[in-house]
Amino acid sequence: MLKYLDYQIYPNEIPNELSLGFSILGCPQHCKGCHSPQLWDVNSAGRGKDLTPESIDALRTLQNGFSCVLFLGGDWSPSDLTEAILGASTGLEMPCALYSGQEYEALRDSLDLRLFKYLKWGAYREDLGGLQSRTTNQQIWRLENGVPVEKLNHYFWRN
Repeated sequence: MLKYLDYQIYPNEIPNELSLGFSILGCPQHCKGCHSPQLWDVNSAGRGKDLTPESIDALRTLQNGFSCVLFLGGDWSPSDLTEAILGASTGLEMPCALYSGQEYEALRDSLDLRLFKYLKWGAYREDLGGLQSRTTNQQIWRLENGVPVEKLNHYFWRN
């Protein structure tokens, strides 16, 4: 079962969406310069809460106004992530988004991407920068039926 360290409302992680985001523990990427190294170790004693359909639903009732559920990781356990999404009453009624350090091909081969309206892929590389950099290797796309149809990186660029 996946564990999340915390959740928060993200006004800018997904263009034109106010996202309820879950920071998932256990990221295997360990990118140099990572802004969230606290998410690397899933085995730290007492850290995190189980990501269950019930936890998503409970938080959904506490938070008003968000338009998207964002998972910051979790793709390393596709069956657990899928179970949490499909089991929640939010299901496919509210757009879901995934931020992943994996490449698109690996995600396509391991996850049912039809579960997501938005997908960010690519490990963080200090020398290329994050989504705000025009030279980044990371990409964020809007999906339709699991297929990338619109690249959204330009929303993150500053003049």
